[in-house]
Amino acid sequence: MNNNNNGYPSPTRAWVTVAILMVAYVLSFIDRQILNLLVGPIRRDLMISDTQMSLLMGLSFALFYTVCGIPLGRLADTKNRRGLIAIGIIF
Repeated sequence: MNNNNNGYPSPTRAWVTVAILMVAYVLSFIDRQILNLLVGPIRRDLMISDTQMSLLMGLSFALFYTVCGIPLGRLADTKNRRGLIAIGIIF
């Protein structure tokens, strides 16, 4: 609950929120970089070309964000954003 009369959270709560969002960003960044680190072994195991690998990495990423971005944006506008972020991190 907010103890301040000015409508802002306490400095401690604000910094905890920043720390949680930073951890979420770091996990997101690491998740995207894992595929880049594994390009060689993935290409070798699946026996695919550079073009197929770029489609796997680029096109699938763009399609996922296009298909999921609009509904998730709508949910963020209408529902609890904290719950949406928590589900995204858990997923």
